[in-house]
Amino acid sequence: MKKFMGFIVSAVLLVGLLAGCAKAPEETNNIPVSESPAPETETNTDINTESEWPRTYVDALGREVVIEQKPEKPVMIFFRNLEHLFVMDEPPVAGTEVVDVYNGWEVFKPYAETHEVIDLGSMSAVNIERLLEVEPDLILVYSGTYEKVGEQLEKIAPTIAVNNYGDDWQTPLVEYGKIFGKEDKAQEEIHKLKVQLKEGAEKLASYSDKTFAFLSMESSKEFTVYVLDFVYNKEAGLGLNAPGDYLDKGRTTISLEGIAEFNPDYLFIYNNALNDMDESYIEELSNNSVWNSLEAVKNNNVHLIDRSAFSGGPLSISYGIDAILEALK
Repeated sequence: MKKFMGFIVSAVLLVGLLAGCAKAPEETNNIPVSESPAPETETNTDINTESEWPRTYVDALGREVVIEQKPEKPVMIFFRNLEHLFVMDEPPVAGTEVVDVYNGWEVFKPYAETHEVIDLGSMSAVNIERLLEVEPDLILVYSGTYEKVGEQLEKIAPTIAVNNYGDDWQTPLVEYGKIFGKEDKAQEEIHKLKVQLKEGAEKLASYSDKTFAFLSMESSKEFTVYVLDFVYNKEAGLGLNAPGDYLDKGRTTISLEGIAEFNPDYLFIYNNALNDMDESYIEELSNNSVWNSLEAVKNNNVHLIDRSAFSGGPLSISYGIDAILEALK
């Protein structure tokens, strides 16, 4: 009888979810870079601090969510914040986009070797049956898709809606510190990455007369511009220079001729470890006169860099710093 009832509940939840699902929102990795210092991290004062547990957390939608005890089996239904949980030593038991992100990004390789994350599909089409099987005690979901899936998720476990903070990697760590009772851990990780950024900027100071571009290749003729805050931010990042009006192009598609107009000294190409299309595109360009006229190409300063560096999360920024320094070395 219990198995039968479980099947009925799963079926009802699955139908409800599929009826409300729509295309997931696009990534917003490319918030325009500010030339002013990064603002101090805001703190959420709506926390019950009388005792560690239970605690009440006010989420991104202003909802008060009571967390009875420290979560041990969290689920992350927002792939861009997956890495924040690993930084906080609170790996999720399940998540969305696991095959493409967790098993595909360089930064997750050390974790994937020892910790399995169950794949729940995509943010807009969560596999409810599989979610029920993992028996989560907390569900974290992107606020932009909460309206579509929140009602179904809340029937399974306490559900917290989280924001997409774009290039602000500090605030999510602070908020997850509150959720998991690890406020000190969050501050430690923030300090650690700030130090790495500062040291990286010092090591790259000798490149102050050079320009850098970060692109993905849609084909051998089309490129997408990535404006990475940690790369170009003069106060809180590595402080590297972008060519021309590159910073105004954030996440737009340009032609090879457009790249030639920028003509950067160093070119970093988004590399997807799950396929080898980027390398094949570069091979196609080997006999292209416009490509070969680029300063970066002529001086052998074209580098493939794992897609992790383009994400904007704390693990990805740390990886990106090391990858850039290694490439230039």
